[in-house]
Amino acid sequence: MLALGALIVGSIYAYDWVTTSPRFAIHHVEFAGLERVRDATVERIVADLAGQNIVLAPLDTWQARLESHPRIARARLRRVFPDRVVVEVVEREPVALVFTDTFYEVDREGMVMPPDRTTPLLDLPVISGLAGGDVQPGRICVAPGLRRALRALEACRRADGAFAGDIAEVRVDPATVRLRSLVRDCVIVLGERGIERKLQRLFSLRGEVVDRFTGRTIDLRFDDQVVLRGRI
Repeated sequence: MLALGALIVGSIYAYDWVTTSPRFAIHHVEFAGLERVRDATVERIVADLAGQNIVLAPLDTWQARLESHPRIARARLRRVFPDRVVVEVVEREPVALVFTDTFYEVDREGMVMPPDRTTPLLDLPVISGLAGGDVQPGRICVAPGLRRALRALEACRRADGAFAGDIAEVRVDPATVRLRSLVRDCVIVLGERGIERKLQRLFSLRGEVVDRFTGRTIDLRFDDQVVLRGRI
């Protein structure tokens, strides 16, 4: 009993020392995984982490702040005793550009990222036809047209990665999605439903249809039909 009592008292003193001693105040915050996001930007987000006690600091608070940044998908903060926190960041990967008043990057979830100096250099399909009010930097766009465009691009990547890499523009309107390939010189027209199923079926017809894409409009708006129209 005496030994147990001594252990409990010792633990209390040890905890009090760790949580109050300046030795365990956070003095260093290190970042890993940053590419497009500037160090200065994230340093401002976690600036008030310095001086916090490494044991008591609620790291999930700063994690939430970092993940509210439009270019950060996930953040993980790790304590390294006695006085260091490592911030591991996974940045969002843009899959397309959205054009309204300017070009914005957008990822698979529909997060709209404000442009920077790298944006004009990206070789990504351009999604057009969306209302400017639906595309707000720093927010996930839930406009039906964008959701259909992203589904169509993802379905193309799964069905035929080479063709997906050639898509230059995705034009959306209330009833259709149009995928334009400048390399293949063709347009694929899709309706509102069955986008994934219809694209998978199209690319399964390699010898019969795919080789005849050039200069044509491929209309997939009809169930169980692939309609090839004249030159675009």
